[in-house]
Order: sequence, then C-alpha cells, then structure tokens
Amino acid sequence: MPSRSSFTVVKSLAAAANGAQNSGVYLVRNKKTGKLFIEKRIGLRFVENGHAKREVKAMKACCSYTHVIRIEAYDLDASRLGYASVFMQHCELGCLDTLITRYSSRGLRLADEGFLWKVFWDCSLALAQMWTGADAETIRQRARKDKFTKEVIPAKRVVHRDLKPSNIFLTWQDPFDVERCPYPTSVIGDFGCSVMPEDVFAGKAHMYQHSGCTPAFMPPEAEWKWCSRGDIYQLGLSIHCLARMDPDPKLRRRDILPGMYKHDGLRKLLTMCCQYDPDNRPVAGELPALVYRGYCAW
Repeated sequence: MPSRSSFTVVKSLAAAANGAQNSGVYLVRNKKTGKLFIEKRIGLRFVENGHAKREVKAMKACCSYTHVIRIEAYDLDASRLGYASVFMQHCELGCLDTLITRYSSRGLRLADEGFLWKVFWDCSLALAQMWTGADAETIRQRARKDKFTKEVIPAKRVVHRDLKPSNIFLTWQDPFDVERCPYPTSVIGDFGCSVMPEDVFAGKAHMYQHSGCTPAFMPPEAEWKWCSRGDIYQLGLSIHCLARMDPDPKLRRRDILPGMYKHDGLRKLLTMCCQYDPDNRPVAGELPALVYRGYCAW
C-alpha cells in the first residue's frame, strides 16, 4: 500500500471540504504512477475518538465493491501533521450535487428518465453489496431474473447513513465494461458517518450517536434508531433531487417526481423507498431487482 509520501497535492477541492469529519479534501497525484486520487484529511479529534478508524474499516470492507469509492491508502497517525489522511479513487465527473446545481442555475431538467434509472441502478447495486456482501455480478444476474439477493457475508455489512447527492460520484470508468451505455457510472463515497451491523443492532446508530449526518436527508426514524432501510430512504430522496434538479429534497411539499416524467414505474418505486415506516421500504437485497423490473417496463 502506498504511503502518505507517495502523493503530491495538485489542488484543494474547497467545495468538497464540508463532509463528515473533513479537515480538507485535495486532488493528489501518485508520484510513481501519475494517477490522480482524492485525499481526505481527518482532524485530530476524529482520530482520537475512533471515528477515523471506523471510516477506514467501512471502506476496507467495501474495497472490492464495484459502485463504492475504492480506498487506495491511508495513514491514521496524526501526531506529526495534526490530521490523518485517506487516499481514495478520483471520480473525474464530480458528484451529483454539482450536476444538480449546474442544471438548476440554468433552469434545466433531464430530457427523460434514462439517467435517473442508471443512477438508481448503480446505487442499488452498491447498497445491495454493502448489506449482503454478495458480488456485483451475482446481484446483477439475480436482478435480471427478478430474484432478490440474500445475505452472504454478514461481517462485511456496512450502513452508509449519509447518502445524498454530494456523496454520489460520477465517472466514465465502467466496472462491467458496458461500452454502449450512454450514461456514466455512479459511485457511492464518503463513509464518515457509516456504521457496521454491531452498531445498528446495539441501537448505537441513530443520528445523535455519530456526527456529520445531513438533517435534510435523515429518514424519519433516525432520531431513535437506524437500519439499512434508512439508506434506501436517502437514495430515494437523492433521485428525487436529481429529477427536480434541486439540492433540497422538500419531500413533504412536493410530489416525488416532476409531472414531466410520465412513466409511473419510477414514481412508484421512489415512493416505496421514501415510505415513512421503514418496514414498508424495500430492503437492500431486493432493490436491484425492483429497479431492473421498473427500468424494463419503462
């Protein structure tokens, strides 16, 4: 694994510096290979209270997942510089939040639901992997046969807890080499608020137990408990924001999709994901099959 000295800073990414536990986010270059990566610096307080270690543990558990940001290296020794560093995959197209802001400033919307379905599909694969531990190809093939994916590796399960447009990144790097796809690949990142199953089952995963979560995207149950279906709720809100090109979900005052999108399949699925009662939402292992079924109907 490369060390901190293996990288040189290219520039500061100020727009990305407001995430959970961030003490700065930088575009860096590997001195040996020339490849670009992202360096997230984590403040001393989060190193000392164990949050930095928890974030790295979650990213390492997801390191082989196709639609999750890949961790390249890390250094949690903050004694000399006053911060820890996590080096991760660079997604050259930025995040959904930037895309939403750009479209919103011009009063534009997506021409059709195609890109919405692609983001939904990619993120559903990520959440299914994060909760079941199954490999992406197995999940894809089961979804195409309208089958759900069951838990495979319980010890590797991760709950993200801060899924929102600014934590969904875009890249032209396609893990499945589907060259004909006109849309970029979506990748989930920033695991600063993530927890493992033992935290969820012990009741230690509600919004007051871990800092940095975004109130506007919190599921209704977040004040007293958290489960994997909270991630499903946040993904639904994120697709809702992308459809409306509005970074603020405002779900209580708006329909889940703008009227310009006529097909009802996406609207119904997003409504399922954003149910008030988490028991009425799909579980992560079900979501890819539901998304694929809806996309085929579209």
